[in-house]
Amino acid sequence: LQRRTRAFVLRRLKRQVAKELPEKLFKPLRCELTPLQKQLYQAVIDRDLEAAIQAVGGRRLSLGNPHIFAILTKLKQICCHPGIVTGDFQPYRAGVSAKFDAFCEVFEEIREASSDSRPNKLVAFSQYKPMAGYLHAYIDASGKRSVLIDGSVSPYERPALCRAFNEGADQFGMVLTLGAGGVGLDLQGANYVVMYDRWWNPAVEDQAIDRVHRLGQDREVVVVTITARGTLEERIEAKLDRKRRLADQVIEADALMRKEITRDDLLGLVRLEP
Repeated sequence: LQRRTRAFVLRRLKRQVAKELPEKLFKPLRCELTPLQKQLYQAVIDRDLEAAIQAVGGRRLSLGNPHIFAILTKLKQICCHPGIVTGDFQPYRAGVSAKFDAFCEVFEEIREASSDSRPNKLVAFSQYKPMAGYLHAYIDASGKRSVLIDGSVSPYERPALCRAFNEGADQFGMVLTLGAGGVGLDLQGANYVVMYDRWWNPAVEDQAIDRVHRLGQDREVVVVTITARGTLEERIEAKLDRKRRLADQVIEADALMRKEITRDDLLGLVRLEP
């Protein structure tokens, strides 16, 4: 492919044209689902998955099929927090969501490592609006100021919110949904990025991280990813890491979602490991 396209492609990597940018330090975290999360996760597989497969009507399965995608979305939401599915967001109680507990630990580490002269700042992404709102509320309840940008915030308001975050010494956190904050915003005031949940396309994640790691950034950027072990999330991460290596971080948007798969492939993707 490189031989065939070399004559038509001109590509410059950021590390080639912005050598003054500091490094990105990736910190992947694994968490074990809580008993409640495991119960809900397995219940969706046992109760809903086969019905979704049957609803496809004998046609070839693909992850982008609406019936299959709805199941995958529900499983990913359970990995984030059971409250997204049940509607019961219990006020910051440990042991309900392993991923949220991991986020709380990261939050405390970032807060404790701050200095008076140059405080740390956090940008967190989730693709789910309820989860982003929950993270935002938790940061505020912990005594740190944060801003929430989701689809309800007008695109015309977002740049001003970002400037206030970058320049305000009292602004600790910015929480964004991946769709609203993944592109077009400048958040160089932060030096920590938390990807609370993982998207199918690594380019979307890279664009989100680059809201912080871009021209104007003068501190090392720590990128924390939180993945639920033994679940769909872990297999998504493995598949996308292989695609990153293979295509050198170039991937067709949502190509994985259109790929045809077998029934056994689908069951293997979502199974809950002990």
